[in-house]
Amino acid sequence: QLIGYGLGGEFYGWIVLSRNYLDVPFGNGDYDKVLAKGYASMRNSLRKYSTYDGSTLKITQGSNKVSFEMPTTWFKSFEEYVIFITPRSSAAAGTYLVSPINNYQFEVTYLGSGGGGAFYFEIKRLNF
Repeated sequence: QLIGYGLGGEFYGWIVLSRNYLDVPFGNGDYDKVLAKGYASMRNSLRKYSTYDGSTLKITQGSNKVSFEMPTTWFKSFEEYVIFITPRSSAAAGTYLVSPINNYQFEVTYLGSGGGGAFYFEIKRLNF
């Protein structure tokens, strides 16, 4: 965003209010605010992830579920983020349910038979 600057009939130049998206090589849209991404398993302790700020996620495996605890500095409410889950293979395909426990914790539960498997996850901040 730019705003013109001047006095009376004399124009001095432009003031940059925001540098976001001044010249983007893609169509309309917004950048994803990915806070964490990685994979976890319901069958073993297999897990790997990265966070945007290097902070730690607490990932706990249970029976047909995996619980996640995120840093309290990321947001104030579970309504400020969204979780995406994708099975890592066709053997892990099925229905996964993501449920908030509180504002900073959620769990992923496998609803099918066979106990689920490994899955990819992304935790994204909503841009409202």
